Amino acid sequence: MAIPAMVKQFVFKTGNTGTSKKSGKEYCMIELHDPETLENSQFFQREGKFINFTGIGFKDKVEAGFEMGVFNGRPALELSTLRKI
Repeated sequence: MAIPAMVKQFVFKTGNTGTSKKSGKEYCMIELHDPETLENSQFFQREGKFINFTGIGFKDKVEAGFEMGVFNGRPALELSTLRKI
């Protein structure tokens, strides 16, 4: 596993995995809350790059690692690691 380019602390809100009814592809969505800015952020994982969030519950403090990637042709931060603090 690569070393994340950026690490930040968040509060875990929700995590959801499943299969899209429309395309039939698997998906993973993780929602995190930033206590500094009071904003919620949703991170969608690419197929095959899912992050395991079992054992992490609502309002648990987590450390999220990010890497630079390309999403829809644009550079964007991608969630690469998630660890309970």
